[in-house]
Amino acid sequence: MVLQKNKSGFTLIEILIAITILSVLVVILVSGLQVGVKSWEKGEERMGQSQSIRVIQDLIFQDIQSCYPFQLNIDKKRTLVFIGDSSEINFISAAKSFLTRTKEVGLREVSYYVDDDSGTEEEGLVMREAMVTGDVDVFSDDRGFIVELDPNVKKISFRYFIASDSLTSESSDTEEGKWLDKWDSMDTSMEVPIEVEGDDLQEQIQQYTQRYFPRAIEVTIEVEVKKGKFVELVTMPSLIIPVKTGQHFSNKLYRKR
Repeated sequence: MVLQKNKSGFTLIEILIAITILSVLVVILVSGLQVGVKSWEKGEERMGQSQSIRVIQDLIFQDIQSCYPFQLNIDKKRTLVFIGDSSEINFISAAKSFLTRTKEVGLREVSYYVDDDSGTEEEGLVMREAMVTGDVDVFSDDRGFIVELDPNVKKISFRYFIASDSLTSESSDTEEGKWLDKWDSMDTSMEVPIEVEGDDLQEQIQQYTQRYFPRAIEVTIEVEVKKGKFVELVTMPSLIIPVKTGQHFSNKLYRKR
């Protein structure tokens, strides 16, 4: 007797079903990988942007903390060099530069502001710096270097703190005072936007801003963040920087006058 071999196998329908199931599994796997890669890329982008802002804040912190009470002779009068408003700050810093190509060592003119001029190469938050030469034409764009820090920063805001005890002979254990939107030591005609009682105190405040540094400076950065197809403007936590250098110098200057 001859035994016949079982030649049964997959039918065409079974093969098509198997191929379909395999295709669906491959599509699901690839889609999952794409979602994972996109999520990873977005996370890396957010981390990179956050790291960039932290580096910028550290740079501004170091420069402002090293603010130096440099004076110029303007109209035969010794004038403290410090100009700040709500959107830009200009001062002399003793901190060493590590961003620009200059290898010179010494005092630096430093400016921070947002460049929204389409006619310039830089965009967003920029820093301008130049070595101090003693020229009365300080903080000129024609001198020094301009460095683009972050093109995604769309706004930077500054406020300047004046302590109440700075205007009296009595010391205080509390840091009560006012935040100002402008602090220009080189503008003798500046009117300080602060409510005070009596003309004498108002005059004292004007003299203070022209001869002293702020007790502290608040810096707030607003950065443009991409979220999918949309763009959102995110306000970073404000950075409050105490200004300790030059305070004793300014007190001596104030008493001499």
